[in-house]
Amino acid sequence: MNDNSANTADAAAPSRPRNGTRPSLVQRLGASIGAIALLATASIIASIAIAEMSTGEARAINLAGSLRMQTYAIGVAIAGTAEADTRRTAVERAIAGFTARYTGEALARIISTRSDDSKLGAYREIGEHWESVIKPMAREAAVTATVNPAFVGEMREMASRIDHLVVLIEQSLESKLQLLRLIQGVSLVVLLLVGSITVYQLREKVLLPLRDLLHCARTVRRGDFSVRTAPRDPDELGQLGEAFNYMVADLSETYASLETRVQQKTDELARSNRSLELLYGTSRALSENAATPDILLGILGSVERITGAQAGAVLLDGDAGRNAVSSAGSDSVDM
Repeated sequence: MNDNSANTADAAAPSRPRNGTRPSLVQRLGASIGAIALLATASIIASIAIAEMSTGEARAINLAGSLRMQTYAIGVAIAGTAEADTRRTAVERAIAGFTARYTGEALARIISTRSDDSKLGAYREIGEHWESVIKPMAREAAVTATVNPAFVGEMREMASRIDHLVVLIEQSLESKLQLLRLIQGVSLVVLLLVGSITVYQLREKVLLPLRDLLHCARTVRRGDFSVRTAPRDPDELGQLGEAFNYMVADLSETYASLETRVQQKTDELARSNRSLELLYGTSRALSENAATPDILLGILGSVERITGAQAGAVLLDGDAGRNAVSSAGSDSVDM
């Protein structure tokens, strides 16, 4: 039997498992995982939205750049065609191409309707300059077949205004990309923070308690009932640890009580066996031999060994009188 069982029987039993007031372990871990999933989803949605907006602005930049090329096409149509009808047709085609690109949905969609938007102002300036200056001068030049310096200057002014619009769109695109980088950076930092907290919670609230509980279970399996799990938070694993401690305390008491009963039964059985051996030996000695002092002294010695007595005597009552045989005195005494 284990020697520690007697000590553990006297140990104070742990208190009954209590209901915790803190959120459960599953709820806390679920909240951490949910926060990670929510942050990741928000980051992905923001990235997709900004990417869609950036795609439209990138297309608008290309389209705005094509407006500048279209103004150059008007000058080429005027200077490069000798026949008047063909020249006017080429110029009108170039004018129609510029108008289609300028009023197209791809470019107009990224121009805000707010009056304080610089892109809107630049866009309207291009339209006004086109309608009031460039288009009339282009048609006049198509008729006269001459490109005067004033028209060339206005064409350069138009190209400059288109370049300004392109710069504004690029700045807007860059601001969205910076916003995307900011969102991604903040999301990454928060995800790392929440992930670190979650890993810490898993280690402190799940891994270490389970490791401690497993160690205690293995110790109890070896027969040591003195081991106890460390106190924990009143969550699921904390309540499990307290229940384990209470169970081990009950097992210790039961085991100690069982050992005591077994020892008592063993002692009783040993005494019964010795008594039977004494009775058998005494009856055999008396049946095979006369009750001489030597035989009686041998029987007394056996009784003393079994009972632990220091001395003993046998009183014989017969026709010759009474004789006492003592193991600590003379062989016989007449009475």
